[in-house]
Amino acid sequence: MYLMVLYFITGSYHEVFKMVESCVSEELSAEELQIFNQLEFLGNDFHPDAHACRLKLSAITVGLGAKSAMKCPWSVREEMTEYVRKHAYVSAACRLSAEEELLLLKLCSPSARGRLSAGLINRQAFVGALENVNNIPEGKALTVKLVSQQIPHFEDFDQKDLDTTIIDNPKNSMISSKLFGSSYSRPEEEQVAYGGVKALEFINAALSHGILITSGHYGFAEVCDLVKDLPLLGS
Repeated sequence: MYLMVLYFITGSYHEVFKMVESCVSEELSAEELQIFNQLEFLGNDFHPDAHACRLKLSAITVGLGAKSAMKCPWSVREEMTEYVRKHAYVSAACRLSAEEELLLLKLCSPSARGRLSAGLINRQAFVGALENVNNIPEGKALTVKLVSQQIPHFEDFDQKDLDTTIIDNPKNSMISSKLFGSSYSRPEEEQVAYGGVKALEFINAALSHGILITSGHYGFAEVCDLVKDLPLLGS
């Protein structure tokens, strides 16, 4: 058993799969039990062959009874779900037999934990059909009924409880309101763009009022907007 755990740690799944049957016992010594309990810490190994090895051990130890010391510390249903999902990547040396798969699928029975997933139901139907393929009369075909996975319904986020803040009050949503504590809007072009009395009045009002970083009117952002396009004066 110690060697099997070491093989598991090093990822030698083929060796683990071969050794499982020789590591089963109705009674374990204190040392053997301590080694067996180390398998619990290997539950985070998600390699396809690792799922197969854990399921193989579950299939071998199921006949020992619920009070056996070799009670596997993982969920057969979860391991079987992953095994079916990654079946195409499980190596040939670590694949379970049809009898073992049917036994493990029975252990996943939904008696107390709800309905089986579509993947497990389809796998059970497929493996069961393979078991009966030799009993089909010549010239007859075998039909396997599969179920489809129901796609969950998601509410369209654009159709309910819309956030229209940026549409209703764009000034409060501007980046300047986050940085300077107030919103800013550009002055009207007829006020400053063409010079004249209105432009002078606007500049005079700004200088008289004073320039504040946190102000939404005559603020730092507005002054930068006004001077950024001024032509550079020659020396």
